[in-house]
This record gives sequence, structure tokens and C-alpha cells, in this order.
Amino acid sequence: VKNAPAGAIAIVGDILDPAVTARVQSELGGRADLVTSDLAPKLTGIAARDEARSRELIDCALTFATTMLKPGASMVAKLFMGAQFKDIVDSFKAHFGSVEVRRTKASRPGSSELYIVARDFRRS
Repeated sequence: VKNAPAGAIAIVGDILDPAVTARVQSELGGRADLVTSDLAPKLTGIAARDEARSRELIDCALTFATTMLKPGASMVAKLFMGAQFKDIVDSFKAHFGSVEVRRTKASRPGSSELYIVARDFRRS
């Protein structure tokens, strides 16, 4: 990745691919201080399908983070407002001491795009 900050590791791949997870673990050589997720499904226009795929991706990102983060670490993840929004936030609260939902100024007006900022990871 161009212009990555010193100490940052950027790996582009399918989060559902075990080889990607193995590569991340290998590159880190330990647990991470921060995991970010900018995952988003390819939208089909079929609301129920798009929402289900979005939920699958955020769940995968959270599962990935729980295997990679060190205690006290943080996670920032993109998500979309939908019927399962509260359940998603609750799933983060089960793993982190502090969970906030934020909207960025960069998001298009009317976009359902939000970010979860989760701090103080608790190993289970």
C-alpha cells in the first residue's frame, strides 16, 4: 500500500480466506493494538440481501479482531444503519469496554454509513 505510515501493515485480501488471517498473524508476530475495517458488500439493491451481507462482513471483522487484538486494544469498523444495528453494537459491547457510533463528515449526505469506535478490548 502506498504511503503507509511507519510500522503499519496493510494486507489486502478476503477476510473470509484463512490464508489472509494466517498472513496477518505471521506479519504481526504478536497481537495488534488496532484493527480497522472498511468492509462493505457489493450492493445489489435488494435491501434484505444487502443488509444480511453487511451483517456477515461486520461479524467476520469482529471475529477477526477478537483473534488479533491484545487486551486494551481498539477497533474502528464501518457499518451501515439497518434493522440489525442495535444487535451489531451489542456484539461489540460484549468485547470492548467502550463502544461509540460516529458519522464522518466525509460520508455522503443521506448515507447510512456509520463507524463503530470500540476501545478497551477484553479478551474472552
